[in-house]
Amino acid sequence: MTPIYPPRWSLAVGLAGVLASIAWFTAFTMQNAAYVRALGQVELVFTFIASVFLFREKTSWLEVLGILFVVAAILILILGR
Repeated sequence: MTPIYPPRWSLAVGLAGVLASIAWFTAFTMQNAAYVRALGQVELVFTFIASVFLFREKTSWLEVLGILFVVAAILILILGR
């Protein structure tokens, strides 16, 4: 059975999505697109860390290797400036 959420939750999620989109578009107009995309990749790293430590998800060595590649790419972008 699927839980039914009150409309206020839908409104809050929709508003958060709209504000996030506005923030992304604003960032793309104010800064180099490569740096904004790098910030988006950092979000992936934090999501991975949260899934491992907060939710105790098991990860494979391939997933860890992928995250290490993402971190290396971010560092190359930032330090190669």
